[in-house]
Amino acid sequence: MMTATFQVDVVQFLLYFGIITGTLLFCLFIFRWRQFQGSLWLSLLVLTLPLNFLNYTIIPIVYRKWECFTLVRIPVLYGFGLLFFLYMKSILRRSTSWEKKHLWYALPFLLDVLYSFTQAIYIRFWDVANKGEWFYWQIEFLIHEGFALAYNIALVLAAYRLVRKSERPVNDSDIGRYKWAKRISMANLVVLVTWLVYYVTEWLVYPEWISFQQYYPLWVVEIVLILTIGYKSILQPKIAFRLKEPIPSPASKYLHSSLGDAELRALGEKLVKWVEEEEAFLNPQLKLADLSQGLGVSPPVLSQVFSQALQVNFYDFTNGYRVEKVKQFLEDANKKNHTILSLAFEAGFNSKTAFNVAFKKFTGTSPSAYRKKKLAPLSMTAIKRNRHGS
Repeated sequence: MMTATFQVDVVQFLLYFGIITGTLLFCLFIFRWRQFQGSLWLSLLVLTLPLNFLNYTIIPIVYRKWECFTLVRIPVLYGFGLLFFLYMKSILRRSTSWEKKHLWYALPFLLDVLYSFTQAIYIRFWDVANKGEWFYWQIEFLIHEGFALAYNIALVLAAYRLVRKSERPVNDSDIGRYKWAKRISMANLVVLVTWLVYYVTEWLVYPEWISFQQYYPLWVVEIVLILTIGYKSILQPKIAFRLKEPIPSPASKYLHSSLGDAELRALGEKLVKWVEEEEAFLNPQLKLADLSQGLGVSPPVLSQVFSQALQVNFYDFTNGYRVEKVKQFLEDANKKNHTILSLAFEAGFNSKTAFNVAFKKFTGTSPSAYRKKKLAPLSMTAIKRNRHGS
């Protein structure tokens, strides 16, 4: 009897601890959303933990006190994966604009909210006689939980794929953020695998059910994940979020610089000549510091050269040369058997996504379409030569 009571007390402690911790972290993050990119999505993600735990603590008390709320639940099962995906996108990419495809991602979550309230209203007013029967909603819950689990797994895998496809970082903050994104994606997969094990067990014991107290290992994993997120976000916000830094105009940024226009133009010409002669852009790990060292100036001075003399940023400058190199490769009939991706890596790109985006930006077409267009005349010429030769 003491063991059972102790187990129940531990479970209740975990649930209420998760509710309090998650709520506090939510309040902390939500007030920082103007400063940190990704803070809004992370705060809502953290909030799913206390809201879900309320379904096991406060909501049953409401059941007992007000009968009309029987089987009402807070619909959060579908929110976890969606919010995690949006959080990952916001810290890995500089754009936070809401895309149309995100509406499709959110559709299952919105349908779940609608279904939950519709179900509660139906049971309350039209099927009162069966609302207290466990069997009445056990099979429905298992099917509903299965869809939610599949949906969350799909979105977390999509977030992990986003990490794998993202361009390799070039500075310390981006490197730390990239590692953090990769680790937290793996941690979320662990949570979902644990949930999957419980879900399979629920079907194996059906029509019996797993006791309420036996779920606490899953809740421990969820709480540890939330605490880890909170710890990292509080102590290292530049890693857990992307700072929303205002972009000053070139004129105001370099107002106190001693370099004149003629000096900047000379440095720009020197930079272009050095990069073209050395083909420095072929290095996939090329950094601003490498160019400044080759040019013999400090990184701030080189930034001013890019901004005012060349009027281009570092990434577009290097990727422009890489795209031109790929174009040469694609036009070379001797390289027609090489894959486009291998040519992109040979030209200095370090990810497929970065290459495709850059190529489309500078040429207005896809690499495959460009190769087809350029090699077609060569193929016709070869055919004509063969005809004349025969």
